[in-house]
Amino acid sequence: MKSRTKTIAVLFSDIVKSAEITEDHLVDILGSFQMERIADARHYQSHVYSKSWGDGLYVCMEDASELCDYALRLKDSHRSTNWIKLGFKRDVQVRIGLHLTRAQVVQDSSEVVDVRGSGISAAARVEPIVEPNMIYSTEQMQSILSTDPHTKAMLKSVGVKELAKGFGKKQLFEVIWEYEANQSGSDINSQEIFSFPKVLTEKDIDDLISSAYDETLKHIRKQLEALTNSDKRITSTLKEITSESMWCKIYLDGSVKAECSIWINRDHMSHSIHYSNSITTTGGSWNDSISVDLQGDQVRFKPMSLSNFGSDTEVDIRTPTDVGEYFLNRLTNQLNRGF
Repeated sequence: MKSRTKTIAVLFSDIVKSAEITEDHLVDILGSFQMERIADARHYQSHVYSKSWGDGLYVCMEDASELCDYALRLKDSHRSTNWIKLGFKRDVQVRIGLHLTRAQVVQDSSEVVDVRGSGISAAARVEPIVEPNMIYSTEQMQSILSTDPHTKAMLKSVGVKELAKGFGKKQLFEVIWEYEANQSGSDINSQEIFSFPKVLTEKDIDDLISSAYDETLKHIRKQLEALTNSDKRITSTLKEITSESMWCKIYLDGSVKAECSIWINRDHMSHSIHYSNSITTTGGSWNDSISVDLQGDQVRFKPMSLSNFGSDTEVDIRTPTDVGEYFLNRLTNQLNRGF
């Protein structure tokens, strides 16, 4: 084995009150969820090392901005999962801590088998004091992210905090998405309407649309997994054509019962997400779309039709997560009609 010392961005996460989850099938569901998050981490170009030990995750990357993006998506995955529907008594929440440090990267042949050092221990002491479904970063991480033009995160001070297990005090920062930065109050989980300046830049709109598409993909992927696990007669296919387009089909005994295509439309007229009730190429015909709508200083996502699939109830779509729910409802409504 050989080791080399490098600057590493480190993430530790832990499930809140995981000891209360004792039923075997729920432990299995949570274990599968954690392994999916490890797989997500390994898709990042600067990924160095990651592992899971039941309710905890340990992830190391060379690029602080990439690790920050992963942390935010990890938090979002917890917030957007319907834990109650999966059988849990309450939502499963996560605490996430980030740190930047010099560490030893240990390799066996070409495989990284460990990342260790005193700075790693410091990172591990941040996570236990984080509020549920929040991310805290150390000042070392914040100093890099604040000067990185590629990061989509905002960091705001939460003051000097006493770290776990008597590890001393550190200045810490809450990490949130840029589009969350102007939400009223400090409760990012409150799903308040986003507040923006009076004029949205094209980058603001691009970021919102991209985040909404990512949430839609995540919601549909989870629904397909739940469906196929619940009934052996049901199978599905989800195909990501590009990073901004996908289609899926749901089959019962081999026959198609529901299908859709979803893609981001970026033309000179508008930036939006298009939805088709059938498999079509990007730029083809579509049945619905969602665009960003600024009402005063409040941002909403506006569907092509303001009614909820024929009902008289107005659709209130405030966040990227709501967009994912909206398109998932379209697909499941089509599926219900097919059964």
